[in-house]
Amino acid sequence: MSSSNHSNVTFHRKEDGASSHSFQQARKVLTPFTGEESQYQRFRSSYQKLILDQDYHMEWKRTVLEDNLTGSATKFKSNLNDAEEAIKATLDKLDRRYLKHTSIEEIRNAFDSITLNTGNIDDFESKLIKLENAYDKLKEAKVVLDSRAAIQLMGRMPNKVRRDCYEEQMRGTLTVDYVIAKADAFCSYHLNDRVTTRAASFLSAKTGQTTSTVKLNHMSMITDSEDEFEENEEKSKEADIMIATTTRQETTKTEKDQKPEQKAPLKSLFRDNGTPDCPNRDTGPQLKYEDAIKITIENAAQANAFRLGNGPSLGRLRFTFCRDTEDPQQKCNACRGGHRLLQCPKSSSNIRNWLHDNKRCVRCGSPFHQYRDCSSTSTCFFCDGKHVSAGCKMKEYYRDTRNYPKEARKPDNCKFFRTQNPQ
Repeated sequence: MSSSNHSNVTFHRKEDGASSHSFQQARKVLTPFTGEESQYQRFRSSYQKLILDQDYHMEWKRTVLEDNLTGSATKFKSNLNDAEEAIKATLDKLDRRYLKHTSIEEIRNAFDSITLNTGNIDDFESKLIKLENAYDKLKEAKVVLDSRAAIQLMGRMPNKVRRDCYEEQMRGTLTVDYVIAKADAFCSYHLNDRVTTRAASFLSAKTGQTTSTVKLNHMSMITDSEDEFEENEEKSKEADIMIATTTRQETTKTEKDQKPEQKAPLKSLFRDNGTPDCPNRDTGPQLKYEDAIKITIENAAQANAFRLGNGPSLGRLRFTFCRDTEDPQQKCNACRGGHRLLQCPKSSSNIRNWLHDNKRCVRCGSPFHQYRDCSSTSTCFFCDGKHVSAGCKMKEYYRDTRNYPKEARKPDNCKFFRTQNPQ
């Protein structure tokens, strides 16, 4: 057995040959190298362990190396006659081109530059895989990423992932592994959800039902449960503040650099019934409470579902106002605006109309079951009734800021209240 004096290339050779069977098995396991930078270290390590370090004839080792260099990597093959020298020359050239090029600093820069705050789940999955590969290489190189790196990574995630990381962040125990785990769970949920939706679409087509019964807004990248809205809204704001204070802020792509989001035709999701919109207001005719509760809902089934409860939820009412500015990270399922369904400026009548047209549950808004099968425990923010808040007939009354209860906490996403003195 002999070895070269090169630090990166070590040879083992057995003069009387080695088992042809074991050689063929090792040869099958080795994955060819096509010139893709990210795959070189794996190829180099596998070739060293499976072929170069084994007691095979040197010509066999050369043949395997040359056969497994394909694509742009073929140009690195050596023409030397001596097999051992040819292997050494080939690997030297490959190492200079690929090992030194992929430095730890470059891997770290790649890790820091990947932004996953995207509205497309396929794009999110692809970027998450790249992020995890870069992180694995950093761990392999014994690079330690501290809590600051974890917070910066959290800032490049969708809102839902950031909210899931909030508690760990506030405790000071947030790690990169934790953020990636939450991102993995988020990705798996949306991919599985899409499979379920497609299956439901297929079944609805066979049974003659309209496909609108199974449409989901996968671009929203957030949950639609009103149960979580209050907690998530607060966490998202505090998370934004914490992330903004880190020193290594990353610049996300501008809207013009991103592909335009593919939206379904608006008319297929929402049909305006002519009822005036219901934005925040503090002028014009003021609706009285007595008149608001007397409003009649003509659809008998909806009238029963939208019966009023015991009164407004004073702790949650502040979240029901329209946003001063649209949030590109949020998408209303009804009108596709940059807000939650709860904050939609469309009238309660139009929302009830949308729920009916799309065969959605009036209790929680789900497209997969109807009211009688719903197990949700959420209640209306406006009246505490058992229905979707956005469709409550009291929405018009409370969207008038003059009717806002004095004892309720004031919203901080509404310009009117920010300009008023505390009562």
